[in-house]
Amino acid sequence: MGEVGIDRHEFLYELKLWEINAIVEGYRRRAHTTWEAARWQTFCIVCAMGAKSFNSPQDLQKFSWEEEQYEELSEDEVKELQDEIDAINSMHNEEDNGDNSSLL
Repeated sequence: MGEVGIDRHEFLYELKLWEINAIVEGYRRRAHTTWEAARWQTFCIVCAMGAKSFNSPQDLQKFSWEEEQYEELSEDEVKELQDEIDAINSMHNEEDNGDNSSLL
């Protein structure tokens, strides 16, 4: 939440799962782009200095996300996860409503 700049309450109670996923993926993509740019610059410098053992930036450093493989979830698995998240959100909303009514 802090790295992305989203308020805790908004993250936990107001955003939908797909919105959270989009935010996290965007943040990861931005971080990956930065690291890949640094690797490319380093590769160019190393090649300009005469290194002949590097044929690509990946020869300098291979990043973990370049090897990641994701397994697709079935529609039933997605529905099950959404139901679990809805149950947790309902529980937290009831707790919040209960806390606020006791203050009145």
